[in-house]
Amino acid sequence: MAFLLALSPLTHAANFTPIFDGKSLKGWKSPNMSYWSVKDGAITATSSKQNPCKQNQFLVWQLGPVDDFELKLDFKISGTKQANSGIQFRSAIESDGHAVGYQADIGLSPALPGFLYDEKTGRGGLASRGHEASIDASGKKSSRKFADPAQLLKIFKPNEWNTYHVIARGKHIELRLNGKTMSKFTDNQPSQRDYTGKLALQLHSGPPMTVQFKNIQLKRLKLNDGRKKIVAVAGRMSHGPGAHEFNAGVKLLAKSLEKHKEKILFTNIHDAGWPKDPTAFDNADAIVLYMDGGGRHPILHHLSKVDKFMEKGVGLMCMHYAVEVPKGDAGDHFRNWIGGYYETHWSINPHWKAKAKLQKNHPIVNGVKPFEAKDEWYFNMRSAKVSKASRPFSKPSPTRKPAPAKPPGRAAPKNTSSPHRADPKYSCGPSNAKTEDAASDGPADTSTTTGPSMTTENSYSTPSSGSPDKKSPKMASTPNSPEPTSRPTSIPNADAGNKP
Repeated sequence: MAFLLALSPLTHAANFTPIFDGKSLKGWKSPNMSYWSVKDGAITATSSKQNPCKQNQFLVWQLGPVDDFELKLDFKISGTKQANSGIQFRSAIESDGHAVGYQADIGLSPALPGFLYDEKTGRGGLASRGHEASIDASGKKSSRKFADPAQLLKIFKPNEWNTYHVIARGKHIELRLNGKTMSKFTDNQPSQRDYTGKLALQLHSGPPMTVQFKNIQLKRLKLNDGRKKIVAVAGRMSHGPGAHEFNAGVKLLAKSLEKHKEKILFTNIHDAGWPKDPTAFDNADAIVLYMDGGGRHPILHHLSKVDKFMEKGVGLMCMHYAVEVPKGDAGDHFRNWIGGYYETHWSINPHWKAKAKLQKNHPIVNGVKPFEAKDEWYFNMRSAKVSKASRPFSKPSPTRKPAPAKPPGRAAPKNTSSPHRADPKYSCGPSNAKTEDAASDGPADTSTTTGPSMTTENSYSTPSSGSPDKKSPKMASTPNSPEPTSRPTSIPNADAGNKP
């Protein structure tokens, strides 16, 4: 068990990012794709006598949820006066594909352009064109007119291309059409208010019609009102079911933060190790990585991009083997970002019971009580050089009696099986850690040590549950002791270098 954490504020992204490639429906999906296609560089939805639309259809953007954002797109709608469409945002998607939530209305009926509607929630219309509206905690609506609805309607061009601009920030929503503000809304009803959800395009049921969308661009906005956004990335499976359940762990973390949803927006992304959404981190205050690491750590292909977020003050938390990266460029980045890392083929991970006596008034332990846990504690972590003013928040040491240190250069003991070792069926890394001697690197750099160091010998006792007669390593360890003069050898229950 391990995590390293750094937190601070972030300014929001400056530019819009295209989320439709103009050529295909890659990243977009609907249960019934027969209505949807790409024509003349635009997403096109068509209903006809041959293929009538009897139930509202929604094409959902698959790459992630939206929260606080600006969306710009061009649209064109044609058909009868009943032609109706819309842009769903922060919506929930039901099992049949129906989107439920906020909708920026589109249609040839005079009432629809610039109208804010709440699809399938029972609240109905939220803000009419030319009006600034709100709803209170009890569901009571109020509205005031800020512009002439008839004059604003003249801005809309039927059967031609128009530009919609949707702005959602916290509980405030604004709709603009062809550069003019059409409606404003403030949602003060917590039981119905949505801060995050899916983005989708609608084809409404009814007579034959066509609606097209192009130049779809998204810009995520920094959360306001003191709220913070955490983006969590769960790694791909490395073990069988029930072990190292990264996605389940992230979901449990999200559930534990649910009661703080008015202050913390927790976005869970499970994308086989890295989100496909190019805007996923743009308005994040912190990023959480829960995954395996080593030479196949997903972050290795995104170091320069993540570095830009770190420079802007985004927090980074690495849980489990997400702290493990190879020595070199990745290790240097981790030292700079979070103060250290688990170096492949150097650091080790024995199982032992640690007592964490936390330092009082240390900012990183706010709300955390002293604890004791038998787990996989990481030793010989590579850390950044720190000033004398730096304060450790905990210095646990082994609870059993230390064994005397043995001289360097002894043969490595044979590794035994571990309930935490990656199942070859799921593992994408090497099956065994490499063993290197002191000659490969010379004496360890004691300035880069964090936590207690450890020496091992060829005598072992109880490693795992269910095997009380087996042996685990005897340890000689003291807080702030220097790294061994020779590299640590592999030990039972150690996966150093064995993570995908």
